[in-house]
Amino acid sequence: MPFIGKNPKAVELSNFTTRVKDDFTPDGSTTTFTLGKAVGHVNDIEVFVGNVRQEPTDAYSVNGTTLTMTAAPASGLNFYVVHQAGTLESSVVPADNTISTAKIQNNAITGAKLDTTVDYYRAGTSEFMIGSDNGGTAQLTFYEANTSTKEGFLKYDGLNNKVVLGTSGASDAMEIERDTGYITKPNQPMCFVTRISEQGSITDDSNNGDVLVLNTEIFNVGNHYNDTNGRWTAPVAGKYEFSWSYATKATVPSVYRTFLWKNGSKLSYTQLRNDSNGNSSAYVWASRTAILDLAANDYVILQGSIDGSANTWYSDNELRTSLTVRLIG
Repeated sequence: MPFIGKNPKAVELSNFTTRVKDDFTPDGSTTTFTLGKAVGHVNDIEVFVGNVRQEPTDAYSVNGTTLTMTAAPASGLNFYVVHQAGTLESSVVPADNTISTAKIQNNAITGAKLDTTVDYYRAGTSEFMIGSDNGGTAQLTFYEANTSTKEGFLKYDGLNNKVVLGTSGASDAMEIERDTGYITKPNQPMCFVTRISEQGSITDDSNNGDVLVLNTEIFNVGNHYNDTNGRWTAPVAGKYEFSWSYATKATVPSVYRTFLWKNGSKLSYTQLRNDSNGNSSAYVWASRTAILDLAANDYVILQGSIDGSANTWYSDNELRTSLTVRLIG
């Protein structure tokens, strides 16, 4: 049949609750009283003084569980409150500590609803605070989604004046000085290797040569330089800087050359050449730097060759060779 107003809902017992009644004993001077449940609006309750219903807002106001009367009810009068909230179609204010996580929609809590005065959020700004202004150590740890597996961490070390970026294995990968911004501990693929050898020989070939294996490791972060076959293998794609040098002596005029080879192909633009002019009393020294774009697992070797009447790479003393590799981008 036709009706006026909202579409009637199916009658369910869960839609109804028992009304709550608060009884008070007035003393003629008290104007504030504590209700048995929180109230969301002044119209959600009916207040009776001497069995006469009072007008909302004019005769009383409410704030949560506090009822404030405009005038103190006289002593001895019948004074009580009937709660309308909780009946069908009325508003209900949940009691304290009754809202569970399951009752909140996913992604419903926004930044606008967060208290900006708590200590993990810098009051009055948009800065997230992970440490105190008084020093000490604070750390943010990152985990894989929905797991307890650590991805890494960011730590502020106020006692040692540094910021630390850590790995999933909980070790410090990079340290940055707080006051200067200097990076003091990079954990990136890089190496510095060298070799000081006794007299020997090398191929008399201006186009190719012999692999120079440098087996004295000053440092070899990640062990990406193989001191058995002389290969540097890139662990990740990027731009790598290769710097190498050598110093030697010779008793006959010779031209010394070194090349970088990438994945078995010589890179001619990386040639390093120096003429000895048969000077056996002083070292011939030369150095070169090249920047290579490498994919992961590309490998680079350093080869040397000699042009001249003899194939002695060095004769009077020793050959000093070094190679430095670092990831720059």
